[in-house]
Amino acid sequence: MNDRYPAEVGHSMESVFPESRELAAQLVGQGFSGDQSVRVTIGGNGLVELVDMDPRVMRRGSEELAELAAEALRNAQEDWFRRFAEATAPLREERARVIQERLRKSLEENAQMYAYRTREIQETLAKLSQDR
Repeated sequence: MNDRYPAEVGHSMESVFPESRELAAQLVGQGFSGDQSVRVTIGGNGLVELVDMDPRVMRRGSEELAELAAEALRNAQEDWFRRFAEATAPLREERARVIQERLRKSLEENAQMYAYRTREIQETLAKLSQDR
């Protein structure tokens, strides 16, 4: 699980993907406790928007209730991060494609420059051997 809040993730990715902050703000994460008695919803700002508990869960001890709430919150955060990864996948794929294309062009230019410099060196060496 990620230790950062959803809003921080959206903000940190903004430098690479300006659209990510808007995407992050629109996402909602939802999680349940293992027994489905507690449901937590978090918004794109990383804050809890809703905690819903089955009334029967109130009969349990405070420690168990706290564990159920924490489990539901963790699951809501994981859901939010999964949704964020899915929503930003096309952005990351496009960015990767652009970077790969730039790299390919740069490698082609370097190969051409290497070939040109190799020919220059060979011509210079040939001239030097003729001058002897």
